[in-house]
Amino acid sequence: MNRRDVIRSADSLVRREQYLHQRFILPHLGISVWNSAALDMAASYVGLAHAESEALLEETVQKVLLHAHNSASSGYSHPVLINAIRYYQSVVTEKLGSIDIVPQRRVLVSDAQRLAEAWTSSGASSFWSQSLERNHGAGLKYVERLVQPLGLDLGTGTFSKLESRGVKRIGKMSPLTPTDLSEFVTLRGRAMHTSTDSFQFKVKNIRPIEIRQSTMRGTAVIGRMVRTVGTKLW
Repeated sequence: MNRRDVIRSADSLVRREQYLHQRFILPHLGISVWNSAALDMAASYVGLAHAESEALLEETVQKVLLHAHNSASSGYSHPVLINAIRYYQSVVTEKLGSIDIVPQRRVLVSDAQRLAEAWTSSGASSFWSQSLERNHGAGLKYVERLVQPLGLDLGTGTFSKLESRGVKRIGKMSPLTPTDLSEFVTLRGRAMHTSTDSFQFKVKNIRPIEIRQSTMRGTAVIGRMVRTVGTKLW
């Protein structure tokens, strides 16, 4: 996968949401009272849109890290890999104290081979693989953990904490509206982790068009994030 493919995947997510809307929500936009069929369709729409958004962001992080490691192996000290490995060092320090298991940033910048070797030998690669496996959503706290340590400032005001842990800013998004993701994730929780009766109770005052708007905004945020990774971090 190259930079263009990453950017295209962001566009594909937007198109996918449009398809899911047409398939699951559009036929029920005119209802005034939820019925069982409409509830099933709404839950399917929200659940699929969330799952595909989460999966795309995780895959994008995997791919940019793989690209960064391949670049280091070819002689270029990729700044994303440097950020990822120095962030890993900060986590180790936090847990075990002042134990240096990866070279200093200045060494990583000047010696791509040592960067590539340290990525696998220090445990940084395994750490990031486990972080991606343990990710459980597309909420704000999860996406911050996935992309900000790579150097993408999401504009949420929390990036300074990463800078104190050795992460350098590579790209920055326009400020996110946390509500866009929180509404999306809340809907997903209601749709996927409750019974039909409970879901009906929780959405009875929410119109189908509002469910669509919240889901569309949430997927759009993830799409912009993926696009920014492709344009700024690749």
